Amino acid sequence: MTRVLVTGGAGFVGSHTVDALVVRGDEVVIFDSLDPQVHPGGKTPDYLNPDAELIRGDVRDVDALRAALSGVQAVIHLAAAVGVGQSMYEVRRYVEINSLGGANLLQLLVDEDHQVGRVVVASSMSIFGEGAYECASCGPVEANSRTDEQLERHEWEPKCDGCGKALQSVPTPESKRLQPTSIYAVTKRDHEEMFLFTGRPPIIYEDGQQSRDFIHVSDIVQANLLALDGHHIADRVYNVGTGRPTTVLQVGETMAQLLGSEARLNVIGRYRAGDIRHCFADISSLRDELGFEPCVTFTDGMGQLVKWLHSQSAEDGVESAQAELQRRGLVS
Repeated sequence: MTRVLVTGGAGFVGSHTVDALVVRGDEVVIFDSLDPQVHPGGKTPDYLNPDAELIRGDVRDVDALRAALSGVQAVIHLAAAVGVGQSMYEVRRYVEINSLGGANLLQLLVDEDHQVGRVVVASSMSIFGEGAYECASCGPVEANSRTDEQLERHEWEPKCDGCGKALQSVPTPESKRLQPTSIYAVTKRDHEEMFLFTGRPPIIYEDGQQSRDFIHVSDIVQANLLALDGHHIADRVYNVGTGRPTTVLQVGETMAQLLGSEARLNVIGRYRAGDIRHCFADISSLRDELGFEPCVTFTDGMGQLVKWLHSQSAEDGVESAQAELQRRGLVS
């Protein structure tokens, strides 16, 4: 039996990872600050696995983190401040929690005696900036960030610097040069955010055709455990995804259909600072080297999400978030 520390273990991905570790017989320690932004009132969530030990602490607190590492043989580091837009005006907080928090963990592992033989760290696809692209005329190209002038003209698709044609997005490999476009991305964090629908049409920026790689949490857990157990690999970076692009508009339409909502999607034709157009994962390395295969389809995963949503009461914070981004000049 392995004693595993999961930082951020009370979060969405973290709690599912904890459940999987407990089921397979590991001894699990959860280290989480229970941030009120994620956990209302800073209360311990009801869904937390009772067979895991909970240590309430902040990754910025070196002494608390040191105590949590006691007797641990492996670490899955998921702790992070969440939110791309918010990171653009809470710069110090995000850097302290994400970058410095990770540095605190590494410093303890470098300086002090411990039993840790394996560390799995979750990052975020946002670190790539724009994903990989090809030009019909020029072949594989690296897309630069879209200019404000281009976005103001509602020319959403990245263009080839060589010939000016619109680019086609292709699977993004781990080797792509990183071009983070937000503070959140710069701090390389991973925490997934879920949005509750409240009977109001969801706000969709640009034209809704921007694409991402949406993966079910159980498949992320699968990848976490494969990486934890993959003792034949070290110092490696792997994309975790489905390898298939899904547009933001598809997400909204699927959600509306599953909820039985007739509300029209609010495609506002505006853009946010730090947003990229397309990025979806090339998962060939993870598949070939660790045997990963995503198991839950997008439709099935959305169905599970909607079923869960019916048991929740939503608190709508969209207007206040929009107003804050607008006030700070991050929405145009």
